[in-house]
Amino acid sequence: MHLKMILNSLSRVLTVPATSQITFSKAISSTSIKFEWSNVTGADSYILFVEETMTSTAKIYNQTYTTTSAQVNGLTPSTTYECYIYSSNSAGRGAKSNIRTILTLYDVEYLLVSVPCGPEDVRASVSCGTNELTVTWNMSASAENYTTTVSSGVGQTLHCNSTETQCTMAGLLCESSYTVTVSSITGTCSSLPSSEISVQTLPCPPTNVTTEHRCAPHPVPVLWTPSGNAKHYITVAESSTGHRAECTSNNTSCSLSGLQCGEIYTISVAGADDTCTGNTTLTNTKSLILNNDVPCAPENVTTNLLCGSSDLMVSWTSSPLPLNYSVIAKPLDGNTSLLTCHTNRVLITAPCPPSVQSSTLICSNSSALLSWTTMAHAKGYSAEATAADGTKVSCSSLTASCTLTDLLCSETYVATVKAQGNQCDSAPGSNTTPCSPALLSKAYTCGTNTAVVSWSKPAGSISFLSQVVGEGYQDSCHTANTTCVFKNLPCGLDFNVISDSLQTGKERDRFCLHMNPSFVCLSLMTWVGSIGAVGYNVTVTGQNGHNYHCETNSTSCQIPDLHCGEAYIATVTPYSQTCTGTQSTAYNFKDVFFLYNEVYLLQRGKKTD
Repeated sequence: MHLKMILNSLSRVLTVPATSQITFSKAISSTSIKFEWSNVTGADSYILFVEETMTSTAKIYNQTYTTTSAQVNGLTPSTTYECYIYSSNSAGRGAKSNIRTILTLYDVEYLLVSVPCGPEDVRASVSCGTNELTVTWNMSASAENYTTTVSSGVGQTLHCNSTETQCTMAGLLCESSYTVTVSSITGTCSSLPSSEISVQTLPCPPTNVTTEHRCAPHPVPVLWTPSGNAKHYITVAESSTGHRAECTSNNTSCSLSGLQCGEIYTISVAGADDTCTGNTTLTNTKSLILNNDVPCAPENVTTNLLCGSSDLMVSWTSSPLPLNYSVIAKPLDGNTSLLTCHTNRVLITAPCPPSVQSSTLICSNSSALLSWTTMAHAKGYSAEATAADGTKVSCSSLTASCTLTDLLCSETYVATVKAQGNQCDSAPGSNTTPCSPALLSKAYTCGTNTAVVSWSKPAGSISFLSQVVGEGYQDSCHTANTTCVFKNLPCGLDFNVISDSLQTGKERDRFCLHMNPSFVCLSLMTWVGSIGAVGYNVTVTGQNGHNYHCETNSTSCQIPDLHCGEAYIATVTPYSQTCTGTQSTAYNFKDVFFLYNEVYLLQRGKKTD
């Protein structure tokens, strides 16, 4: 009896139900799915699970039913779900059924709301400076981003994506037409493109740009071959230091003014249309390097006289450009009007050598007073006298004389004088000029037609040159003695006798030697006439204050009564019927032949008896 009761108790233990399977599933709308499943013996209820599969945070729907069919609502349109069911009783759940995958339907109203509207008020412009295209539009409702499409007629297509309401694109071809559209995008949906608009890019840069170098202040011409759509052109010159010059032209040439000397310029020419009228960059320009258009005058010019020679050293700071240099030295009264790029520097050369004029022996103290000609630009003078045995004495002075002291007795000295300049001293001047020889005798032998002339020998004379001149006849005698014999003279003529005292290494000093005790020195001056002149005034001034004047309507004039051996200054002034011309440059002369500015001066001695 007891065993039977135990067995009856065991027969009443409850187990979980068998597995139920989904037999029907269908999405009946965008948010609902209908299900049916099999009935299981022992099951009191059924638990249905519906899970989203394509989202990062899956939504799970579960509901318990006592029937074998149900409808799940509130789902997401166009979404995939995994669906399965459990049978259940008081003992627990049965096994999980097989999974069914179901996609909810698309919601037509939801799709229409999700597609954004196309952008409106689309505008496009090309940057004058960069040739970049900038497109702008109004914001579109529900749009997440935008796509801009730019197409040319030659197959070039550019795209630009942006979350803003504008987009900028580079790489456009010059002188090309483009169509522009913009679409709005939300998720995977894109709106219809906006209405097309057209835009024209900048003109292409001109070709064959050439320049011609010109010296300042002339402008530099620039020429080029035109581009297709350009209405005008802008030419810009920019140097490495930032200096800029520009010009505008509606043809194929332009002249740049104001370029600075010594600069290296980049010449750029840009085509422009009605929209773009000013900015130029290398993006749409043609460049050409223009080297040292105008060289600058050299800087830091210095001069250095090479004393003891006739050379002048000139130096300056060189230019970084490959230049040639020209150095011109002219006196202060020289004409430099033809120079266009130059630097002036004034310098004073060494003074000319002074000539000893006289020496006076002072017997009481063994000294001698030495005097000489004054020299222009001399700051002072130094004199030196050398005896035959080489003994030297010297003195210095700011004027044209000084006293030599401590002279040796019974010695003959040769004196020279130097003029002191700003940088250099002059060469030693000529030593003491010999005095004019005095006539000692003259004799003419009638039977032999021979003339003998004798004269004294002044100190310092090396040799003598004597000449006999008369009516087409001339004879000369060069001798170191003080006598000359002239033979076979033509009969019946009057003769002039001219004798010169000579020194080694210097021009000869002329003096007058006459057959009579008295004589007169004459100077014959000739010059090239001035155009329009009807006459000339000649003025001669001697160093001792003697003044002479001659007026003539020819191109020569003879000045009488000159003092032989004296230095003179001569000028010639032309005049017309109504005006007086400019006086010629004054020049010193003394018994020598001059040539300057086409004025010729000749002085000579002449016998007058």
